[in-house]
Amino acid sequence: MGTSHRAEIGWSAAAPHAQCLPTRYIPVQGRGIAVDPGDINDISAALNRIAGQVKGVGQMVEDQRYCIDILHQVHAVKAALSKVETQILKSHAACCVEQAIASGDAEQQRAKFNELVEIFAKAKL
Repeated sequence: MGTSHRAEIGWSAAAPHAQCLPTRYIPVQGRGIAVDPGDINDISAALNRIAGQVKGVGQMVEDQRYCIDILHQVHAVKAALSKVETQILKSHAACCVEQAIASGDAEQQRAKFNELVEIFAKAKL
């Protein structure tokens, strides 16, 4: 991703982690940075498709469609969300975790590792 692309979407080149940090980002104490800018459009598009799928499932329920057909669509929504989750996790590893490792800061590295452990525990992976 070139500098011009970052400028087009409002990403700061001044930050030490400029490839990941938007100029409109508001830091939260103890949190990392935003999703990698190269992934934003893909993730947003996938979430918009999923929103459409969910709306379609709702319509199927209202139309009293066959239960198994509805369940197939619910499964498709869950699978699509799983793909988005994986994409966000990969982005987190490529930006936030990679930066923590490169920083040499043991506390920051532990924090990022603990975040991953917590998210995996919640997902029961």
